[in-house]
Amino acid sequence: MSSEFVNGTNLWPCGSRESVPSRTMTTYPYYNPWEAHCRSLLENHHELEALCVCDHENHILGAAYTRSEFENLSAVESYQVKPLVMLLGVAKPGKSSVYFLGDHYLVVHTDKESIAAKSGRKSLFLRTTSSLYVIGLNMETDGQGKHDGGQDAMCAIHDYFEAADF
Repeated sequence: MSSEFVNGTNLWPCGSRESVPSRTMTTYPYYNPWEAHCRSLLENHHELEALCVCDHENHILGAAYTRSEFENLSAVESYQVKPLVMLLGVAKPGKSSVYFLGDHYLVVHTDKESIAAKSGRKSLFLRTTSSLYVIGLNMETDGQGKHDGGQDAMCAIHDYFEAADF
Protein backbone atom coordinates (compact mmCIF):
# COMPACT_ATOMS: atom_id res chain seq x y z
CA MET A 1 0.00 0.00 0.00
CA SER A 2 1.21 3.47 -0.76
CA SER A 3 1.11 6.49 1.48
CA GLU A 4 0.17 10.01 0.54
CA PHE A 5 1.55 13.33 1.75
CA VAL A 6 -0.80 16.25 2.40
CA ASN A 7 0.62 19.54 3.71
CA GLY A 8 3.68 17.80 5.15
CA THR A 9 1.57 15.19 6.95
CA ASN A 10 1.76 11.54 6.01
CA LEU A 11 -1.70 9.98 5.75
CA TRP A 12 -1.38 6.27 6.30
CA PRO A 13 -3.94 3.94 4.70
CA CYS A 14 -4.97 2.66 8.12
CA GLY A 15 -6.10 6.16 9.11
CA SER A 16 -3.32 7.13 11.52
CA ARG A 17 -1.44 10.35 10.93
CA GLU A 18 2.22 10.90 11.42
CA SER A 19 3.79 14.33 11.22
CA VAL A 20 6.52 14.55 8.61
CA PRO A 21 8.67 17.65 8.23
CA SER A 22 8.14 19.36 4.90
CA ARG A 23 11.04 19.03 2.48
CA THR A 24 12.12 21.76 0.16
CA MET A 25 14.25 21.08 -2.86
CA THR A 26 17.36 23.17 -3.26
CA THR A 27 18.03 24.22 -6.83
CA TYR A 28 21.40 25.33 -8.08
CA PRO A 29 21.99 27.60 -11.04
CA TYR A 30 23.18 25.87 -14.20
CA TYR A 31 26.95 26.04 -14.59
CA ASN A 32 29.00 24.60 -17.42
CA PRO A 33 32.76 25.09 -17.00
CA TRP A 34 33.31 24.82 -20.77
CA GLU A 35 30.86 27.66 -21.42
CA ALA A 36 32.58 29.77 -18.78
CA HIS A 37 35.89 28.96 -20.43
CA CYS A 38 34.55 29.99 -23.85
CA ARG A 39 33.26 33.28 -22.39
CA SER A 40 36.64 34.11 -20.88
CA LEU A 41 38.41 33.32 -24.16
CA LEU A 42 36.01 35.63 -26.02
CA GLU A 43 36.77 38.39 -23.50
CA ASN A 44 40.48 38.01 -24.24
CA HIS A 45 40.06 37.72 -28.02
CA HIS A 46 37.71 40.51 -29.10
CA GLU A 47 38.21 39.65 -32.77
CA LEU A 48 35.86 36.67 -32.29
CA GLU A 49 32.21 37.02 -31.37
CA ALA A 50 31.27 33.38 -30.83
CA LEU A 51 33.17 30.29 -29.78
CA CYS A 52 32.21 26.62 -29.53
CA VAL A 53 34.28 23.69 -28.24
CA CYS A 54 33.52 20.07 -29.23
CA ASP A 55 35.24 16.77 -28.60
CA HIS A 56 36.33 14.53 -31.47
CA GLU A 57 33.03 12.66 -31.34
CA ASN A 58 31.31 15.98 -32.20
CA HIS A 59 29.72 16.35 -28.75
CA ILE A 60 29.33 20.02 -27.85
CA LEU A 61 31.19 20.74 -24.62
CA GLY A 62 30.45 24.45 -24.41
CA ALA A 63 29.68 27.58 -26.38
CA ALA A 64 29.49 31.31 -25.82
CA TYR A 65 28.74 34.38 -27.90
CA THR A 66 28.92 38.16 -27.57
CA ARG A 67 26.76 39.06 -30.57
CA SER A 68 23.06 38.18 -30.71
CA GLU A 69 23.33 37.01 -34.34
CA PHE A 70 25.30 34.02 -33.07
CA GLU A 71 23.04 32.97 -30.19
CA ASN A 72 22.06 29.80 -32.11
CA LEU A 73 25.60 28.55 -31.50
CA SER A 74 24.62 27.73 -27.91
CA ALA A 75 21.98 25.31 -29.26
CA VAL A 76 24.09 23.68 -31.97
CA GLU A 77 23.91 19.89 -32.19
CA SER A 78 26.67 17.42 -32.97
CA TYR A 79 25.14 16.58 -36.36
CA GLN A 80 25.62 20.23 -37.37
CA VAL A 81 29.35 20.09 -36.58
CA LYS A 82 30.04 16.93 -38.57
CA PRO A 83 29.91 18.56 -42.05
CA LEU A 84 32.54 21.08 -40.94
CA VAL A 85 34.84 18.37 -39.65
CA MET A 86 34.45 16.33 -42.82
CA LEU A 87 35.88 19.25 -44.83
CA LEU A 88 39.19 19.23 -42.94
CA GLY A 89 41.98 18.48 -45.36
CA VAL A 90 39.71 17.93 -48.39
CA ALA A 91 38.01 21.29 -48.97
CA LYS A 92 39.18 23.42 -51.88
CA PRO A 93 39.40 27.18 -51.30
CA GLY A 94 36.95 29.03 -53.51
CA LYS A 95 35.15 25.82 -54.52
CA SER A 96 33.93 24.09 -51.34
CA SER A 97 31.12 25.43 -49.20
CA VAL A 98 29.38 24.44 -45.99
CA TYR A 99 26.01 25.27 -44.45
CA PHE A 100 26.25 26.24 -40.77
CA LEU A 101 23.76 28.05 -38.51
CA GLY A 102 21.56 29.10 -41.41
CA ASP A 103 24.31 30.50 -43.65
CA HIS A 104 26.26 29.13 -46.60
CA TYR A 105 29.98 29.69 -46.09
CA LEU A 106 32.50 29.53 -48.91
CA VAL A 107 35.84 28.04 -47.85
CA VAL A 108 38.65 30.58 -48.31
CA HIS A 109 41.47 28.72 -46.54
CA THR A 110 42.00 25.12 -45.50
CA ASP A 111 44.69 22.74 -44.36
CA LYS A 112 44.68 19.50 -42.40
CA GLU A 113 44.03 21.27 -39.06
CA SER A 114 41.89 24.28 -39.96
CA ILE A 115 39.21 25.81 -42.14
CA ALA A 116 38.36 29.46 -42.69
CA ALA A 117 35.17 30.34 -44.55
CA LYS A 118 33.15 33.47 -45.39
CA SER A 119 29.47 34.19 -45.86
CA GLY A 120 28.93 37.83 -46.74
CA ARG A 121 30.05 39.73 -43.65
CA LYS A 122 30.34 36.62 -41.44
CA SER A 123 33.45 34.51 -40.99
CA LEU A 124 33.63 30.93 -39.76
CA PHE A 125 36.76 29.26 -38.40
CA LEU A 126 37.40 25.65 -37.40
CA ARG A 127 40.60 24.53 -35.72
CA THR A 128 41.39 21.05 -34.46
CA THR A 129 43.64 19.96 -31.61
CA SER A 130 44.60 16.46 -30.53
CA SER A 131 41.31 16.12 -28.61
CA LEU A 132 39.07 19.09 -29.48
CA TYR A 133 37.41 20.95 -32.33
CA VAL A 134 37.18 24.70 -31.80
CA ILE A 135 34.70 26.73 -33.87
CA GLY A 136 34.86 30.51 -33.98
CA LEU A 137 32.63 33.09 -35.66
CA ASN A 138 32.80 36.82 -36.22
CA MET A 139 31.06 39.49 -38.25
CA GLU A 140 32.37 42.59 -40.00
CA THR A 141 30.80 45.81 -38.78
CA ASP A 142 31.14 49.39 -39.95
CA GLY A 143 33.35 48.38 -42.85
CA GLN A 144 36.02 46.95 -40.53
CA GLY A 145 37.44 43.74 -41.93
CA LYS A 146 37.67 41.28 -39.05
CA HIS A 147 38.41 38.07 -40.94
CA ASP A 148 42.20 38.22 -40.55
CA GLY A 149 41.91 39.22 -36.89
CA GLY A 150 39.52 36.36 -36.27
CA GLN A 151 41.91 33.94 -37.92
CA ASP A 152 44.76 35.19 -35.70
CA ALA A 153 42.55 34.84 -32.60
CA MET A 154 41.68 31.26 -33.57
CA CYS A 155 45.38 30.46 -33.93
CA ALA A 156 46.01 31.82 -30.43
CA ILE A 157 43.08 29.84 -28.98
CA HIS A 158 44.29 26.73 -30.82
CA ASP A 159 47.76 27.16 -29.33
CA TYR A 160 46.23 27.64 -25.88
CA PHE A 161 44.24 24.39 -26.09
CA GLU A 162 47.24 22.49 -27.50
CA ALA A 163 49.45 23.71 -24.64
CA ALA A 164 46.77 22.95 -22.04
CA ASP A 165 46.50 19.39 -23.42
CA PHE A 166 42.73 19.02 -23.00
